Amino acid sequence: MTQGKRATSQGSVKKNPTRGTWEFVVWVIDTSSPKGKRQVRRKGFPTKRHAEEALSELHASVRKAVKDGQQIVRKQETVAEYLRNVWLPVIQASTKLKPTTKSYYKYSSKFLFRALGDLRLNEVTGSHLESLYASLRDSGKSASLIRGVHITAHKAFDYAIREGLITWNPSDRIDAPPTSKGNPHAWTESEMQQIFEIADADKFWAAWRLFAATGLRRGELCGLKWSDIHETHLTVTQTRLVVDGKVINGTPKTSKSARKIPLNRVAIDTLKVWRIAQLEQLRNLGIDASPEWVFTNEIGGPIDPGHLSKRWNKIIKEANVSVYPLHALRHTFATSLLARRNSPKVVQDLLGHSSITVTLDLYTAALDELGVDAVESLENQFESPRK
Repeated sequence: MTQGKRATSQGSVKKNPTRGTWEFVVWVIDTSSPKGKRQVRRKGFPTKRHAEEALSELHASVRKAVKDGQQIVRKQETVAEYLRNVWLPVIQASTKLKPTTKSYYKYSSKFLFRALGDLRLNEVTGSHLESLYASLRDSGKSASLIRGVHITAHKAFDYAIREGLITWNPSDRIDAPPTSKGNPHAWTESEMQQIFEIADADKFWAAWRLFAATGLRRGELCGLKWSDIHETHLTVTQTRLVVDGKVINGTPKTSKSARKIPLNRVAIDTLKVWRIAQLEQLRNLGIDASPEWVFTNEIGGPIDPGHLSKRWNKIIKEANVSVYPLHALRHTFATSLLARRNSPKVVQDLLGHSSITVTLDLYTAALDELGVDAVESLENQFESPRK
């Protein structure tokens, strides 16, 4: 087996420097081609051994076809075989995708395995996908998850087209599932007062106050270092995420997510008091070094995002308010700003949304109320009713 760039009848195996995966290219006999042969290229193998084994299998199938006098036809893989052996290894080897993106593709692919796994790639139709989405809706799955499965299917079949496995994408033959808009969970002001009667007595009282005062994502708050805290603002420079059950440090979700957030007086005072309390707590544990992270665990390391969510769920239960996840604090922050007539563009920048469209779609109901108030405010320009 040779390793090089030029295709031969024996084939060549090489590593793709951009993707980090292995591939091979080889000329095979093809009686239907004017040249009597055609070039076959296959990519996305996780190791050199996988590529060499696939090349050997192709040689064996070609020799058998020639011996039997058959036309060379590339074997169609099942959806399960393709996802498991081709697409997911390529996704995992990618250096361009974030770990959370890789994890989500892996997670949403399991729904494709279950519903379509036994079908050949070229047998999948738009109707199969429609049936899958309908079954997910009937089982109570969220609109965002169904949309995610659709996006995953589209990308997986697009890659199959690039590899010459299929000629069209079945997900293009149906309408994309709609995204949920305008109905994010948020607590009322009276509920927030009830919540903080409990939250202010919790070990991480400062975290809950900072969540409510800044609209940070959970991973962004867990990734805060004291070097990110400034006199009048904080900067989001990294995030701590749970990927495949493990906590990792990563970059902000989008380019807009790396941002500067102004701190109000409540947030500033909270951080000052928390800094003193944290130092004292760590000294009691025998840790004299100044902490790097704003919120730490029992040994001075960064906090586990999942641990915060579990503590918050207990607080919500004890406060006897609407049961929403920790992320609802972010929605509460946004809806409170909009209710106070703040610009959606300002809200977008503070939340770190990738575009104003995301903000407008997510907070449709709150913006509708602003529209009513805006129109009603025009009444003031008429001094008295017409007689």
